[in-house]
Amino acid sequence: MIGYPAYKKSSIEWICNIPASWDVLPLFSVGSESRISNKGMVEDNLLSLSFGKIVRKDIETLGGLLPESFETYQVVNENDIVFRLTDLQNDKRSLRSAICVERGIITSAYIAVTPKKIRPKYFHYLMRAYDEAKVFYNLGSGMRQSLKFSELKRLPIIIPSTQEQEQIERFLDKKLEEINYLIEAKKDFLVLLKEKRCALVDASVRHNETKMMRLGYCASQKKRPISYSESTEYIPIGLYNRGRGIFRKVPTLGRHLGDSHFFYIQPGDLILSGQFAWEGAAALVGSENSGCVASHRYPILRGMEGVLETSYLWAYLTTREGDFLLNEHSRGSAGRNRPLNINGLMKAKIPVPSMRLQQEISKFIEEERKILEAIKKFEKHLRELGTTLVYNSVVGAVDLRSYEMEVE
Repeated sequence: MIGYPAYKKSSIEWICNIPASWDVLPLFSVGSESRISNKGMVEDNLLSLSFGKIVRKDIETLGGLLPESFETYQVVNENDIVFRLTDLQNDKRSLRSAICVERGIITSAYIAVTPKKIRPKYFHYLMRAYDEAKVFYNLGSGMRQSLKFSELKRLPIIIPSTQEQEQIERFLDKKLEEINYLIEAKKDFLVLLKEKRCALVDASVRHNETKMMRLGYCASQKKRPISYSESTEYIPIGLYNRGRGIFRKVPTLGRHLGDSHFFYIQPGDLILSGQFAWEGAAALVGSENSGCVASHRYPILRGMEGVLETSYLWAYLTTREGDFLLNEHSRGSAGRNRPLNINGLMKAKIPVPSMRLQQEISKFIEEERKILEAIKKFEKHLRELGTTLVYNSVVGAVDLRSYEMEVE
């Protein structure tokens, strides 16, 4: 694909040039703020913005930060564009915009814009390009943590012809669908690997040489307290649920760590979440997270040498039987927050196969880890490709006017 024959200065700070035939207009001239009240509960289809998509939520769900009444929410319609322009300075990772695919209600803390003189899907892709370029964070510079529509309404909007907007939509719909298909195929492969790992563990558990032992007799808690320094930067970790691994939090100076006690983690450690172990929040520490720290709310376990392979313990806890064990020792009624009774867990009996069988499982886990890392890199490359395609399309870096003829 090639560019347009002629370009002009865009007058937009973050975009140099746009096709000569395109326009730039303020947001308020192509869309209007939608402030439809839900007073009287005219709608009960609860929606939320999550990972750049508008998704349904169960309005009957117990727990969580739910309001006393959803009458304070706003009604949004299909093709509205929703912006979450709060906490702009603290959260610089989240995607801030998405298109509604159905009518429903959403928190009034969000801004909903109804496209008027612009195709909704093209508008969505343009806002996604702005999102990825961190435009909204820059709008919230200084002391501002959030934006209102009155502060957003002059946002410059790139306007191709209606026909070009439609061609851009079709091109991106097709290309992003292809990318998502490849990503999902890799995820399906990871599911198969997990099933194989669980099958290996189940077979070892049923082996006639396997013994039942109290966890505290074959594993121990590790506590490596940090030496607090107000000016030293530490990297706290958190855990995804369902065995999806470790994530790093924002590097934090010692003076801002609060009242929690923190401990160093090392490769080969098994980390459990003190609040969400019952949801499968357990992970092995890899070399990439060496030197990070975990608060006292994350018990750190390690198998005793010659008795229990830590990686086998993690694999066991990811099986149905292991999941049941974590659930049994996580009690509480505060919504999803069910604290893990680590003392009770350490007294529980677990199946301990022979070292030979454990090491076979550990070897499989290492191979699984290598495959996972390769898939993560592949997925990152595909997502970056998708981001580039969106940006180049909506700013006119590529000429898509002949796209329909190319695919037919």
